[in-house]
Amino acid sequence: MVAVSICPPCETAFTVRTDCTAVRDSLLVSHGRFARPGDAPGGSVITAERRGAAYCVTAFGRCVQTQTPLFEIGNMMHEHRQFSPEIFALHGGAVEHNGGAVLLLAPSTTGETTLTAYLAHLGFGYVTDDCILLDRESFAVRPHAAPLHLREGGFRVLEKMGAAPADFRFCGDGGALRRAYTPERCVEAPLPLKRIFFIERSEHENGIREMTTTEKTIELLKSPITNYEMTAEYLAFISRLAKVPCTRLVYCDMDYVADVIKKD
Repeated sequence: MVAVSICPPCETAFTVRTDCTAVRDSLLVSHGRFARPGDAPGGSVITAERRGAAYCVTAFGRCVQTQTPLFEIGNMMHEHRQFSPEIFALHGGAVEHNGGAVLLLAPSTTGETTLTAYLAHLGFGYVTDDCILLDRESFAVRPHAAPLHLREGGFRVLEKMGAAPADFRFCGDGGALRRAYTPERCVEAPLPLKRIFFIERSEHENGIREMTTTEKTIELLKSPITNYEMTAEYLAFISRLAKVPCTRLVYCDMDYVADVIKKD
């Protein structure tokens, strides 16, 4: 058996033990700087063992028989990840401009990864692609510069625009192979929060839509990457966060998004 420790900032550590070097290598590529060979101190353990043409992925008292072990490992990690109490974790990308963090919040499969990759190609600092770590008190955004994972469609879009990365490696399994790479200009220190964009991809429209306080609050409540208990303290925090400049940004042209950020 070989082991990989996965230790992202401000959240649960995991150790994955497997008898398959391909699984180990894919995990190292997928998690980049946050993964290394060996056990994570105190990390929750997930095992992935071959059983003929399939794998048995075991953790947290259950075993899943699967032909896509990396997918199941990812599911188990997502289900059991916990973040530091001082952190509010959102799903989305973030880039740096003029010393501040610009958040790009959107559901999965809406083009947010492709957009973040394109902005990084243009020279914006890369903060994160998937997991935004926001300090609850100061609103500082902590970097989480894991590799971007480009789907085939997103890679082809970037290729047409002359922005596709040349230095990438494949990771994943089954029909979920991704091209993983880390942009050159990664942010290494916390940044002040500058603006939040709720992004929406369109076929023909570029535009900014102002939002009411109620609309901002609703969107922020839908944005966490994990479940938070709806306490009075939590709702007060969301109300305070909604006072940060928040705008809905509709785009069909990624250069339009870059121009909006630069002018802000």
